Amino acid sequence: MSVILEFKDFGFRYTGNKEFTVRDINFRIRHGEFVMLSGPSGGGKTTLARAMVGLIPHFYMGEMEGSVLIDGVSTKNKEVKEISRTIGYVFQNPDNQIFMTTVIRDVAFRLEFMDLPKEEMINRVRYILDKLGIADLMYRRVETLSGGEKQKVAIAGVLVAQPKVLILDEPTAYLSPKSALGLMKLLDRLNKELGITIILIDHRMDLAIQYVKRMIVLYNGRIVLDASTKDALETALDKLYGINIPTISRLYHIFKRWGYNPPSPIIEAEDLSRYILKEVVKA
Repeated sequence: MSVILEFKDFGFRYTGNKEFTVRDINFRIRHGEFVMLSGPSGGGKTTLARAMVGLIPHFYMGEMEGSVLIDGVSTKNKEVKEISRTIGYVFQNPDNQIFMTTVIRDVAFRLEFMDLPKEEMINRVRYILDKLGIADLMYRRVETLSGGEKQKVAIAGVLVAQPKVLILDEPTAYLSPKSALGLMKLLDRLNKELGITIILIDHRMDLAIQYVKRMIVLYNGRIVLDASTKDALETALDKLYGINIPTISRLYHIFKRWGYNPPSPIIEAEDLSRYILKEVVKA
């Protein structure tokens, strides 16, 4: 797979700050990956997200080191409007992203700046709403939607522009557990069926570990881990970097300390149950 996003020796210090928020950032993301960018609050995750979509250096002022490349081209040489056609960004709170009064008008809003015929705009909106399973919401007023429905509408408003990359900043923060699980399943489907590269920014891992294939951990402004999800969970992320790891992962490390030898980090409850019944209860 070819590289779609690359950080090269990237660092950034906001105007007025003495210290760099992030520094020495180097990693590549390839087309079709499903990646989780994690780390404790204040570690620099949001700064990296702003750099991915060009808000740094075009809107946030400060000192920038290194470069961020999209399809091999530096974000310094691309306008944010142009970047948004390749990389879509979904805010943590959908209310900060939904501007229009009805679902159809909000999802179509971005297309109005792309000089598309009206018929194609409507077809795109219908297609993406159907793909997200919310076609029945097309003519609903935004204020009548639930939190989970608003989150899907916000995602639809980004996907309708057909970006190659979808970045989501703590998208489950305002959702119920049921809605959060539904969102993760949706992202998994978009990744597999449409081939969209997904970057999930979050410090909670309970739901994500079943779907993301790679984890990048940011701590005190630097990358401290970049590995497959299973390999990352071999590390005591909670003790080393203050990340809220899943309960299943905690149990994995407890079994290891007790002298058991469970398989590579168990990430699903069914697997844990089978292991306990087979190895622990038997013993």
